[in-house]
Amino acid sequence: MAEETLVQLLALHEGGLAHGDAELHKHRREPVALAPVLIDFELAVRRDEVTDDVWNKRRALDLEAVVARGDLLQGLGRQTSRLGELSWESLERVFKEPDRFKRAIETQGEV
Repeated sequence: MAEETLVQLLALHEGGLAHGDAELHKHRREPVALAPVLIDFELAVRRDEVTDDVWNKRRALDLEAVVARGDLLQGLGRQTSRLGELSWESLERVFKEPDRFKRAIETQGEV
């Protein structure tokens, strides 16, 4: 579901809209298919109404919460999805010793 949430946020950005407050509690699950549904767009901005700097900050803010969950999923083993790749890249900002963490993930399951 985290991957589906990321796909929705990226599609939103491609369409020229940044949510601006896409914390995980702003995502609900559609009851039948359990698909994520983003709610509460009161802080959303349109790409053509803000500066490049504001747009880039809003997009990064939208992705922050879901990428953080991807960081946690890396602990289960290297994630190869789009979310996995974004979270892998973010490890440099998250950990004091990212290389140590990355080695532990990559060698997980080895005897």
